[in-house]
Amino acid sequence: MHPALLTGLCVAAVYAAATSFVIACERKPHRGGWISLNGIVSFFLTFPISWLLVRRGGGFDVRRNGAMLLAVGGTAILLAGLAALLVWPFCD
Repeated sequence: MHPALLTGLCVAAVYAAATSFVIACERKPHRGGWISLNGIVSFFLTFPISWLLVRRGGGFDVRRNGAMLLAVGGTAILLAGLAALLVWPFCD
């Protein structure tokens, strides 16, 4: 496997693990005041895919596991491709 692709996959794996941890922490019940911003961090961490799903009108909901799995997976694939393209010129 090309080193650039391996780097991209490593970046995607770290992103997916960190994002999954943040989403799990964000879904825990919180006692808030009059305002609740639950789901905003999840939306921003998966912005490219979640924004696309919202614009498409697919009813993206950060509380649904399937929607978040799609958003995290899609964003991880985008990050893997971007990292591979950035590292490619520096590989042998």
